[in-house]
Parts: sequence; C-alpha cells; structure tokens
Amino acid sequence: MMCCENTSPETCKLHYCVIEFDKPIKMDTFIGTEEEMNVPINTSQKLEVSDTKIFKEAVEADPLTVLSQENCRLLWKYRYLVEKTKPGSLARLVSA
Repeated sequence: MMCCENTSPETCKLHYCVIEFDKPIKMDTFIGTEEEMNVPINTSQKLEVSDTKIFKEAVEADPLTVLSQENCRLLWKYRYLVEKTKPGSLARLVSA
C-alpha cells in the first residue's frame, strides 16, 4: 500500500535498497572461560609469530564464513589489535 499524501513534484523522495546476502550467517558459539572473559584489553600486546597467519585469515575472510573456536579465541585475545588495524572487522569480533 502506498501513501498518497503530499505527492507534489517538490516532495522529497527517499529511495533505499536492501542488501541481500547469498550465504547464510553461521557461527559457532564462542564459549570463553571465566579467565578469558575477565582479561583486560592489553593495548601493548604484540601478535605472536605463530598466530599471524591465522589472525590475518580470520579478519580478512568473507564475513559470512564460519569461524572456528581457535579463530574466535584469537580474535578475542587480540581484540585491541583488530580495532586499531582492521576496524571493518569489528562486527566479526563482536559476533565472536
């Protein structure tokens, strides 16, 4: 049903497009331990060499891919680094 009020040529019109995703959003549940959840954000924590490749793949992957428990823990561990270097991946961090 369309509203027919104020349809003069000078009327401001609003057009919008809804984004459709072709993949379902699936994510394993991240169940952190009490110790992991209470760790304060360490702003000086450096990325370990062994975690570099996994971290890069996790933050640069398709946003709709399923994250493993290891990836979720890594994103949580380096959450400050995600915020500073890859702000576009913050949604993934929050979901993790």
